[in-house]
Amino acid sequence: MTAVTEDLLLDKATVAAIKATKPDDKVDKTTVNNLLTFLQSTRNVKELEAYILRQIGRHEINPETGKELLSTLSTLNLDQALLYLGYLKWLYEAITGVNVDRREIENVKRFDELVRKLAEKMR
Repeated sequence: MTAVTEDLLLDKATVAAIKATKPDDKVDKTTVNNLLTFLQSTRNVKELEAYILRQIGRHEINPETGKELLSTLSTLNLDQALLYLGYLKWLYEAITGVNVDRREIENVKRFDELVRKLAEKMR
């Protein structure tokens, strides 16, 4: 079993944020924020997983992003899940706020690589 570190959570959040910001199947910013709010309110990761399934069924979360979220959350405790969703929210907002060519980030799997690519766009 892989140890859950901040670096791992940041890398997982990077992948999910990139999937959530696909132009042709973008998850709405409010939906991303609602995931964190929901978990802060219920404090139950299993209930969050059920909520994500509901949002996939309602086409609020695209299946690719939903699968990524569920896969990651199934391995996390409450505190780790809260960190992960916080990172997801920040990275989602960073990606949508920086004018970056999607082709430059679509295969990024690591947080430090995303930071480098986004920082290059801010020069």
